[in-house]
Amino acid sequence: MLYVFLVDTGTMLTFNMSLAMGSVGELQRDISETCGIPVDKQVLLISGGENLEATARVGTYSAGTDTNPIYLFSKKSIEQIHGPSPSIYNTTEETLKVQVEGSLNMPASFETVVARTQLALQFQDSDSELLRRCENLVHDQHLQQQGWAAVVANLDDISHAFEQRSQRFNHNHTLFVDERVNYEQALTDIDTTIHTLKHITVSNKLERLTDTPSTGHTPQHTTSLYEWISSHDNTPLLELAQTCHRLLKHFSSDQLEMLQADMKKTQDAVSNSSMKEIGGLEDRLYGLEQLMFTAKKTVQEQKDLAQSFVANQSRVSNLNDNSILPDLCNMHKNQLLHMSHNHTELVKINERCVSAKRELSHNLHTRLRWVMWVQNSICETDSKVMSYSENLRRLRRRLDVLVQLHRTPTVYSQAIREVVRRRKFTTQYLKWTSQVKVKSEQLYKEEMKLRAEFSDSVNNHFLLTLFPGLDDRPPQFATDAPRPFDLHLPPLDDSDLPADVVTMVTSGTEDGMMFSLDTSADNKQLENDVAMERVEYGGSQELESQFTNRKDLYSPTTQSGSACHNNLLETLQHYRDLGRLLSADVETMKSEITKDTTDLHKYMKETCVRIVSALQRQAPDTNTTQHHSQTHKSGYANQIEHPTPDQFQFQFQCRDSVFDVKITADDETGAKKLQAAIHSLEEELEELRRNHSEELDRLGVEREQCLNELREHLQAEKQQSFNEALMKLSIEKDSQINSLQEKLLKLRDQPSDPGEQESQLRLELEKMRSENETLTEQLSAGAALGLHVSAVTKPAAIVLRDFNVGDIVLITLDNRYGNYVIHTTSDTLHFLHSDCVQSLGLQQCSEGLAGQTVKQWTLGKVTNKEYCQAKKAQNRFKVAAGTKFYRVKAEPWG
Repeated sequence: MLYVFLVDTGTMLTFNMSLAMGSVGELQRDISETCGIPVDKQVLLISGGENLEATARVGTYSAGTDTNPIYLFSKKSIEQIHGPSPSIYNTTEETLKVQVEGSLNMPASFETVVARTQLALQFQDSDSELLRRCENLVHDQHLQQQGWAAVVANLDDISHAFEQRSQRFNHNHTLFVDERVNYEQALTDIDTTIHTLKHITVSNKLERLTDTPSTGHTPQHTTSLYEWISSHDNTPLLELAQTCHRLLKHFSSDQLEMLQADMKKTQDAVSNSSMKEIGGLEDRLYGLEQLMFTAKKTVQEQKDLAQSFVANQSRVSNLNDNSILPDLCNMHKNQLLHMSHNHTELVKINERCVSAKRELSHNLHTRLRWVMWVQNSICETDSKVMSYSENLRRLRRRLDVLVQLHRTPTVYSQAIREVVRRRKFTTQYLKWTSQVKVKSEQLYKEEMKLRAEFSDSVNNHFLLTLFPGLDDRPPQFATDAPRPFDLHLPPLDDSDLPADVVTMVTSGTEDGMMFSLDTSADNKQLENDVAMERVEYGGSQELESQFTNRKDLYSPTTQSGSACHNNLLETLQHYRDLGRLLSADVETMKSEITKDTTDLHKYMKETCVRIVSALQRQAPDTNTTQHHSQTHKSGYANQIEHPTPDQFQFQFQCRDSVFDVKITADDETGAKKLQAAIHSLEEELEELRRNHSEELDRLGVEREQCLNELREHLQAEKQQSFNEALMKLSIEKDSQINSLQEKLLKLRDQPSDPGEQESQLRLELEKMRSENETLTEQLSAGAALGLHVSAVTKPAAIVLRDFNVGDIVLITLDNRYGNYVIHTTSDTLHFLHSDCVQSLGLQQCSEGLAGQTVKQWTLGKVTNKEYCQAKKAQNRFKVAAGTKFYRVKAEPWG
């Protein structure tokens, strides 16, 4: 079956599955015949908000089942003020209530039992039907919720598309506003543009190329550019300009603001979350599900009671004992009253489900009306936006035509110049490529000939194996000339250029590409580079030569018949005279700068010599003064003879300062003050050196004190850890001795052959006492050996964590793991390597040594440490799989 759910009334409709292979239009026609909803008033959606297209096949949409139906909305009922009544199921509560009251007054007889049994079965059937109806009502409300979610999703899609169109409209309008100045300028200059177009003559060569066969003849008179444009466009240019000017006034800022206000109002209406979300609907549906759970329990209880009625009737019928009828009828009476009460509760649950469905249908009707209003607002605003955008697009297309008309004279001139330039380039390029082809073929043939002569001369000699690569051949290059191109260009030349663009064309083609295989081109390029360097330093010879070349280029011999040559030559002559004046000014400035630089060097050199001479006269016997004077003299002389760019600028800035120094040096009093200042500076330098040395000594002492305090602190921590470890072991051994003594006393009290066990315990007790005495001696020996803060050295200290090679460690037997471990305060286990057990005087822990004395601890020196991980659960270290630990190798210590 094909399921279609009518959301307005909460009704599930079923259709033939064959409609799934047909179109959506066929399904709509069947819905119209079944429900009376016109086709144009139907809206079909699926989960996710997708709308079903009338021409699409129904089976292409993943919907139509009882759990995921096609959601149907009737615009006919939505447009009404009051919504349609939801589908409700009636009950038979009053009929059953009357029957119960009548059965209660019946006498205690077998017929009463039968009548009450039939009434109990009616209660069972009626309550089962009530439960089914309640479940359908709750299921319909769930589907109504899903249908509303599809409506909201569809509205979001529509609003998103509207928002994108609005953004595109704002972007296009922004571009129009940015270009509006150009459009208005084109409209303002339309008269000037038309006047210019009328005075520009279209070349006859272009007219012959653009003449179509329909004309049938070649024009005999010159045609202006305005006439040519008018012949290809039926709309007069002035009329087009007037139309654009009139339409441009309609696109004012006021209209745009009104349209943007409508768009914002519509977007705000769409984003109303209070209408999209039905508050409390989830909680209500959850509450209805809890009611369904209670109703199912009640119906099951009704079924059990009805079955008990049937069983009692069968028992009374088989026994034929009327004495049990009074008690049985009394019990049935109470059970009927209980079943009537349960039936009443189920009827109330049904009424609550009906009421919930009515409220939800009414709520959905209000919200669907809001959705329809929002969609109509979107359609109206979108229609305005589309109309405005279309009018704007048409206006911009016309205005673009006017802008192109405004640029027509410039484009016409640029196009002619480009055609002339390309034709010249094509001629020169094809000529150059032909020369390259000829030269390349000649070089290739000569090279191949020489290689062939060499091969014939050596004739596959055995010595050629020493010279690999002699069989290679050069690849062919540029042996084929390129195909001709630019064949469809108009046959224009310099004579077809308008007078106002001759200068631009000539300047563009003057530096055209000239191709040659000679080395003269490289020499010319080198000369041009040198000339450019002269221009950068202020010379004007290159400028003059360029103007001279331009004069030769536009001479009557090369450009005969042009009316603008005289004016052009006068202009070039003016620029050449101006270049000569600039050249003269530059030469004058260069000579003045050179003279000033020479004078400045000479003056500074004499001044420095006077300063050095004055210093030598004041202190002739002082070696330090002579040394400094000689150094300064040589340094000053070197700087004066070869100044850097920065020093050159500094010399200009310090002219007055040097003059003041000269006056001071000539004075005898100034020289004495200079010597006193130098002596004072030397004393201050010596004082700073002494202070620096004292500060370094003080810091060294403080550093040694800090290191000593740190060593003492670390040694105290090690000593404390060592003492704690020994005390811990001693306490453990004492506890073991006490436990063994208690065992021994218990064995003595036992009458049954305690000899063997008593001897074994005595051995263990003696062993523990000896180990305890050994630990005590070791503790006292540790104190005697200097294991305290003031006397212990680093090699004698026992390390309790972060072991390294060379550290002294305490090795103890751990019965939990059956191995010797390194005593540590860290969380990581450190097992003793099995290869070191015998060398340390220890014994392997195994079952064979259960009755023997095993050494419990010793001291060792770490020689190696490796990090391991247990891969199997069953291992010799008795640790869990994946446990990470260290295996430590040690040697005897002490």
